[in-house]
Amino acid sequence: MAAELVAQVCAAFGQAYATLMPRVTRTMVKTLGDADKPLCSHYGAIVGLAALGAKTIESLLMPILTQYATSLKQLGESDETRALWNVLLEAARIWLAEADRQAQECQRLNVPDPLAQHHHTIQQ
Repeated sequence: MAAELVAQVCAAFGQAYATLMPRVTRTMVKTLGDADKPLCSHYGAIVGLAALGAKTIESLLMPILTQYATSLKQLGESDETRALWNVLLEAARIWLAEADRQAQECQRLNVPDPLAQHHHTIQQ
């Protein structure tokens, strides 16, 4: 899959090329903010951000998620919008799995969980 290849390239060359990851992620986020881009491009951007991992999802996708979801709802229901909802859910699962893993690790080490506020908000 192209998103996995992009993630591998960023992992392999990100240290040597410090601007690689910011340029790639900026392109993906910019795509999500452009209503004129086809939904398949939005799909690729979400899959790409998710492939870059939980920290990328948290820092770049989560802050725009409410606004993006509102815009997506306005498009109505279609195969394309359902596919977008599904990849958004998958990105959320990736982020939540990492947050849960970190919470368990903090509990094991008996240190405060920096994401405890997020956990509380999500559980409500």
